[in-house]
Amino acid sequence: MGGLLIKEALVTASRKQDDPQNYDLQGACHGMLFFGVPNLGLRQEQFCGIVEGRPNARLIRELVVDKDSEPTPYLNRLGKDFAQACKGKYKVVSFYERRESPTLEVCCF
Repeated sequence: MGGLLIKEALVTASRKQDDPQNYDLQGACHGMLFFGVPNLGLRQEQFCGIVEGRPNARLIRELVVDKDSEPTPYLNRLGKDFAQACKGKYKVVSFYERRESPTLEVCCF
């Protein structure tokens, strides 16, 4: 999830460049490596049950794709805004799994 927060921060920084902190943030970034960032959404609704009632529940709901595996409006907007904010400024490389992982399960002790 941290990768998505970084994307949000850089989009905000690109829009408000008159703020010295935003300008410094943009200048400090030269490239990014994202490991397992759900750029196209999560396909496991089990996460929603696990985080229910916790501070990050809304964020997780925004990441779970719909029945047709379509990203949420949030992910669509963030993807477009991030691509525009980074265009010609940063090199971005994403690493992700190509094999299906075991399904997440909730265990109660």
